[in-house]
Amino acid sequence: MARLTLSLLAALLAFAGMASADPLPGPDVTLAPQPAQDDIARWSDDGAVRLVNLLTPEETAALGYDIEAEAAARGMAYSAVPVGPETGGAAADALAVILAAEDGPVVIACASARRASHLYAASLIRSGAIEPDELDRIDPDRDWSPALLERLSADSGPGESAQTDTNGH
Repeated sequence: MARLTLSLLAALLAFAGMASADPLPGPDVTLAPQPAQDDIARWSDDGAVRLVNLLTPEETAALGYDIEAEAAARGMAYSAVPVGPETGGAAADALAVILAAEDGPVVIACASARRASHLYAASLIRSGAIEPDELDRIDPDRDWSPALLERLSADSGPGESAQTDTNGH
């Protein structure tokens, strides 16, 4: 009888955990701050298959190493989706396409993970995967900026950043 009770309890706990939050669509995503070379090695060792760099070209140059070459050396695909002050919804759409094409974990990195979280959220909102009131599913502790999220979710203007991608996506 105790065995049956434990089995029922385990089943109820598992069901309650599954019912509490639906997983986000797409691959597992890590939102990361300023990527150091050691971070790329760790992400690769942890199974990440793609690095999406949101740093502007100037920020990328200031890293002091070739982030794209480092990702490639670690067997990771690489995409650059620079997010600057003029970036709008086209970047969120580009990120959604990149994420839809991946089967394994993806790291989205910028200077502080703020742009990463907001662009990821905007990509999910623009694709219809989540509603704006579901941001806690992405990161319940994030201090969400409505203005940044609105800009990254809006249709793009003439100052939109260009996106580059390697490995066919």
